[in-house]
Amino acid sequence: MTQSRLDLAPRARRTDPASSHRAARRARPKAGTDAARVLACIHSFPGLAARLIATIVDIDAYTVRKRTADLRHLKLARSY
Repeated sequence: MTQSRLDLAPRARRTDPASSHRAARRARPKAGTDAARVLACIHSFPGLAARLIATIVDIDAYTVRKRTADLRHLKLARSY
């Protein structure tokens, strides 16, 4: 699978402390890379469960579920 990165918005609320905003900015590149890997897997193997996607892209199923939610929000993936 091709390694690329999606541009995801930082995941901190306006009311969160500055440390949360810094952490969200630091996590953003990794989340974007994980989302791109999940999206590529979804396109290659539609209908797989999160745990199977996790096995294929070598990240944990919890992260797959979070990235899938991000992809649905961006309208790049849909629920089945």
